[in-house]
Amino acid sequence: MEDYLTYTTEYRGHDWLGNPLRVIDNTEGVYHKPRFRATTKLDPETGNHIVNKEYDGMDEEYYIELTDKNRKQVIEEIINKCNGTFIENIKFYYHVASSVKGASFRCGQYTYDQFLNSSMEEMERLARKDGGPQGNAPYSGKDAKLYIR
Repeated sequence: MEDYLTYTTEYRGHDWLGNPLRVIDNTEGVYHKPRFRATTKLDPETGNHIVNKEYDGMDEEYYIELTDKNRKQVIEEIINKCNGTFIENIKFYYHVASSVKGASFRCGQYTYDQFLNSSMEEMERLARKDGGPQGNAPYSGKDAKLYIR
């Protein structure tokens, strides 16, 4: 099983006139790739097949793969290149896959050190503990969103 990282950023700046600009909820690590299907029809004049591509939806493609070996380096590089980022303001989530141990869910109760230094198995074990690694709080003040555990 492969694990991928996605993260949400907020950009603030000014346009060329000095007006403030703000881009919120920009997600890095995933993009939506269009999916096409081919249909053919016969050209009555030449007898040749004409191939048409038709839009058939989108697939999510993830591109920041995380392993136990590269997780710390990848995350530290992202944090270090972000101007004005404070670790205490970052919310670390891990999506626990469905298994014989229980249903899948998203846990956001990790500390920076736990997220960087725990194996995927350890992160699942911490998430499946009663209330996750930091207690029984249903949400964090960092994002104030309620998530199923």
